[in-house]
Amino acid sequence: VGVVFVCVVFVGLGAGFSGVLAPFWSLFVVGVGFLLLVRIGITALSLLFGSTWTVNVAVIASILCVALIGARLTAANRQLPVITCLVALTVLLAISALLPPGQLVTTLPWLRWIIAAAYVGLPVLFGTMIFSQILAEQESPAAALAFNTLGGVAGGVLEYASMVLGISALNWLAIAAYTLAVAVLLLKRRPVS
Repeated sequence: VGVVFVCVVFVGLGAGFSGVLAPFWSLFVVGVGFLLLVRIGITALSLLFGSTWTVNVAVIASILCVALIGARLTAANRQLPVITCLVALTVLLAISALLPPGQLVTTLPWLRWIIAAAYVGLPVLFGTMIFSQILAEQESPAAALAFNTLGGVAGGVLEYASMVLGISALNWLAIAAYTLAVAVLLLKRRPVS
């Protein structure tokens, strides 16, 4: 809550009061959720393959590739509905929270890679489709991306909650962030009567 308050203050100082009331908070929250997904991915693959710089490079590269695939699917209008993406993301992150990656270690290297791809890649894919659909509905993409970047900073700070709550708690925080973002999107889509 403190991190969000500080971000609101920074937006207010930079953009004035109208910036605080801007309709881009769903992208702010998606930024928080995405950074949490990255931390979850790095931690999971470090447990599966060891904590080396090579693993970190592989995680970040694969996250960027999967994010590109999700964005391309949305651009080609082949994305799943936002509610379907949220349900899939929620199920995957709940499984991730309840089944830590250390329990997925196997002696078969090829199976470990398949597990890693699903464990890290699928949540990022669904998260990216949610992001792309929210961004597509924004009137000012530049301002919306600024809020998303600020949300990423807040997510980076929120990662430190894992020191108190544990790594699996980041899954629940990411679920909350994406659920809030989709709720804001759906409220915005409602016709005004």
